[in-house]
Amino acid sequence: MDLSAFLNFRKIVITQLNFKSIEMKTNKYILLAIVLVSVLGFAFMFNVDKGERLTTAQIDTNPEYNLSTSEGISFLLKDAKGNEINLDEYKGKTVVLNFWASWCPPCIAEMPSIRSFYQNMNSEKVELILVALDRDFNKPKAFMEKNGYDMPYYQPAAELPREFNVRGIPITYIIDPQGEIAITHSGMTDFTSSEFMESIEKLNL
Repeated sequence: MDLSAFLNFRKIVITQLNFKSIEMKTNKYILLAIVLVSVLGFAFMFNVDKGERLTTAQIDTNPEYNLSTSEGISFLLKDAKGNEINLDEYKGKTVVLNFWASWCPPCIAEMPSIRSFYQNMNSEKVELILVALDRDFNKPKAFMEKNGYDMPYYQPAAELPREFNVRGIPITYIIDPQGEIAITHSGMTDFTSSEFMESIEKLNL
């Protein structure tokens, strides 16, 4: 093989190698894109599954119901026995309003501290309301009975008020005696912490 033929052969080999390199990189990116789309699709389906556990009453906001007025936030709730209450009935007290569900691990994890808070709070000035967002209200009922929790819990009996922008649970709203949202705790909360207790005490001064 003369020099000219060798150089031509070398050029062809380098070209083929470069093509293979580009092809491998392209395939790598395609594979990465497929994996990413699959992961996002799974996450979407997971969120939809969780979302399907929530009833329309918890998701929709209708100006016909649960209006915020000078009398406080109107939010109709129903307990396990079918008794109804309205959030605005507790104006004049500090209300700790917690949204949760029996299928939510962080919600379950904060329950012991909620029970401790409930047992030690000043019931003359503070009201605790747990709102279960399970589709089937029998599930939170069974959970509470199984664990011996005596905290008052309810399910929404009408649309969720626009003031409560619930995008994830657990979430806790602290409503002052004037009926307005003073503090929002997103995610799991330690209801026995000094910071939490102090925030309640300040609202009752």
